[in-house]
Amino acid sequence: MKMGWLRLWSEARNDRKLSKLSDSQFRVWFNLLCLSSESKNRGTVDGTDMQMLALEVSGEDTQLLQDTLNNLCRMKILAMNTDATYSFIAWESRQYDKPSDTPAAVAGRVSKHRAKGKSDTSVTQHTETQSHENETPYSEYETQVDSLVTPCNAQKRHVTHIQDREDRRDREEENARNTPMSLEEKWDSLPAHWKTYLLETFPNKGLPYLKFKWEAFELRPELAPVKPDPDANISPHEKYRRQIKATELPMKEGETEAEWRVRFNQWLDAKQAQRSKEISEEIQRRVRENPPPSFREPKVGHLDA
Repeated sequence: MKMGWLRLWSEARNDRKLSKLSDSQFRVWFNLLCLSSESKNRGTVDGTDMQMLALEVSGEDTQLLQDTLNNLCRMKILAMNTDATYSFIAWESRQYDKPSDTPAAVAGRVSKHRAKGKSDTSVTQHTETQSHENETPYSEYETQVDSLVTPCNAQKRHVTHIQDREDRRDREEENARNTPMSLEEKWDSLPAHWKTYLLETFPNKGLPYLKFKWEAFELRPELAPVKPDPDANISPHEKYRRQIKATELPMKEGETEAEWRVRFNQWLDAKQAQRSKEISEEIQRRVRENPPPSFREPKVGHLDA
């Protein structure tokens, strides 16, 4: 859906990736962002005609456009697709569309509230009719005052209150999504092996100092510490034993680890015996199918001759 606006985040002012662009390249990036918001498939830019694209975003400077696209792709801000289009990688997370913003959603929500208001008004009228059957009719003055609040007005006020509550809830949810994470919340969201590496490598350093380090890991993942393998120090025999426990020989209810190991050793001995028997039978079968040549004794005097 084509929209006439997009979200511009304030952190673009000091973003580490965007700070590597020149002033002219920064303007091209902003123009690409606006152009992608206007495209039919939001978040993408058609790169099939570079001259036309340069006319839109870089003042017909195709070299500036190409250099900017290369830098943005290298920093993983843009991604080049197979159909010669460019996509903003973080578009979905940065420029998400609220479902309640679409015209269809708004129309559906209003229709739902109107239908609910009509049903509530019908029930109210039916109840009032039954309660006033045996009462004296209203006087002319009471009828005029009561007519000031019509069912239609009551319905409008009912729908308005519900709409206000939903709009307030939508604003609260959007503010929660747009609120940047604090330094402590960002630290808590980091992988555990990142935090262990940073604390061991840079002891007695505060979070503001460590922030530059983990931002470097996010910018260049190849420099980030590798997640340790929990099974790195386990022997092959122990890995095999755990695999058998999880697949072929699970522990029984109430069985201890020592009892299971005894049963595992018995199972392993039986399996090895079966394997030895199969190998012996296979050797005998091959000998029967391809018997070796018979061994002949040398004749007496043969070696002397």
